[in-house]
Amino acid sequence: LTPIQAAEPMVMASVIDITKRKQAEARFKALIENNIDAIVMLDENGFVIYTSPSTCKMMGYTKEEILGQHGNVFFHPDEMEVVMGRMYEAMKNPGKAIFTQNRVRHKDGHYIYTEGTTTNFLEDPDIKAFVGNFRDISDKKLAFDKLEQNEKRFRALIENNSEIIALRDKEYNLLYLSPGAKKTTGYTLEDLREIKFENVFHPDDTELALSRYRESINNPGVPVPSTQRMKQKNGRYVWMDGTFTNLLDDENVGAVVGNFRDITERKINEDKIQQNEKRFRALIENNLDAISLHDNEGHILYQSPATERILGFTFEERKDKTIYDFAHPDDLPEVLGRLDKAMKNPGLPVHGINRMLHKDGHYIWTEGTTTNLLHDESVNAMVGNFRDITDRKTAEEQLIRSNRLYALISEINKAIAHSANEQTLFSEACQIAVNTGKFDMAFINRLNLISFNAALIAGHNINEADIVQFGEF
Repeated sequence: LTPIQAAEPMVMASVIDITKRKQAEARFKALIENNIDAIVMLDENGFVIYTSPSTCKMMGYTKEEILGQHGNVFFHPDEMEVVMGRMYEAMKNPGKAIFTQNRVRHKDGHYIYTEGTTTNFLEDPDIKAFVGNFRDISDKKLAFDKLEQNEKRFRALIENNSEIIALRDKEYNLLYLSPGAKKTTGYTLEDLREIKFENVFHPDDTELALSRYRESINNPGVPVPSTQRMKQKNGRYVWMDGTFTNLLDDENVGAVVGNFRDITERKINEDKIQQNEKRFRALIENNLDAISLHDNEGHILYQSPATERILGFTFEERKDKTIYDFAHPDDLPEVLGRLDKAMKNPGLPVHGINRMLHKDGHYIWTEGTTTNLLHDESVNAMVGNFRDITDRKTAEEQLIRSNRLYALISEINKAIAHSANEQTLFSEACQIAVNTGKFDMAFINRLNLISFNAALIAGHNINEADIVQFGEF
C-alpha cells in the first residue's frame, strides 16, 4: 500500500498475480520430493538445511535426524580429505557441478557407495546453499569391484601362465600376446608383429597351421585343434599343441584366440615310444619263439606270427577259445598249476613243459613261461612265451630208452656171469627187465619145436591172467 498526497487523503494499492510462480514452486517441490536421487542443501558452514524424502529413504534416517547436522558426520572417515577437497573446489567454482564418488553412513552403521554432484549456489538469492545431488550405486560398485577383481584374477592367470595366448584379427594381425610366449619362443609382441603369420611355423607345418586358422574363421566359437612346430627366436623349433577359436563376434574379445602349450618334451618321448614300439614289434614279429597274451581266465587276446608257425592255427582261429582248448588232456593239471602260480606271483615268469595241439591234429611238446602282467597297464594280460621242443623231447626219450636198454643188457650180462643155473638166470633176467628196463612185465617162454607150444618158464610182474594170455601161443 502506498499513501498519496492529494486534496483528500488517498492510498494506492498495487497487486501482482503470483499464481504461476506458486504453481511453478509447487511443481518444482513435487519434482524434488518425488525424485529417486537424493538431494540435500547445506549452508555456507556445511550444515544441512534441507533433505529430500529420497535421502531419508536411502540413508535410513528421518528428516529430523538429518536437518541441522553437519554434512561431514555422514561421510566415511577415510574419505574426509576427498570430501573437503570437493567442497573447496565447489567454493572456488560457483555454479559448477563438481562430480564425486564417496561412501555415506547408513543409519544401521554400514556405508553405501554414492555418486553425484555438489554445486555452489550460495550466490543465487533463490537458493543460497550448496546443493548435493547423489544416488546409491552400491550394487553397481560391488558388481564393478567383482568384475575388476575377476579381470585382475584372469589377467594374473594369463600373465603368469606358461601357455601362449595370442589374439589375432581375421587378417592374421597380432593384437595381443601373453608373457608366456617370450618364455617359450623368445619373441615379444613387438617382435612377432614384424613377422608374417605363416613364417612363425616350420615350413612343413605352415599349410596345416593356416588351414586350421581358416577353419576356425569358418566355425565361430568352435575350438579347432592344431599341432605344429613353431620357430623360436634362436632359430630352433618347438612343438606346440593347442586350439584356434574364432571369437571375432564376441564383443569382449573381438579376435581369433590361439591357445598353445609347448609339448616338445612330450613329443620327443612319444616319438621314442613309437620307435621302441616299432622295434619291439619287429622283434616279436620275427622271433622264433611264440608269444601269446590271454586274460586271467585263459581267453586268447593276441598271438605272434611264430605261434601260427609252431601250431598251424591263425589268430582268427584261436581268438574265441582258451589256452586249455589246445592243451593235451593229460597236461591240464600242469597248465592249471602254472597259471595259478603265475596269478599268485605277478611279474614272476613261471616255467613249464606241456603238449599243445597242432592244427593237423597231433600234439607237439612245448617249453616256456607264463608271466602275470595284468597289473601292467601297457600289457594288462597274462603273457605266454613258448617254443617247440618236440625234436628235443623225442631225442631225449630215445636217449633214455637207449640208456635203459644198455643198462638192461649190462645187468643181464652180469647175471649170466654170476648165475648158478639156467632157471635162476631166467628169473633174474625178468626182474632186471622190469626194474632196470622199466618194462611193465617180463616173461620167458620155451618153445616146443615139435608141437610149437610155448611154455612159461620165468616171469616178473605177471599174474594169472597174463599167464593165460601169454603162457601159450
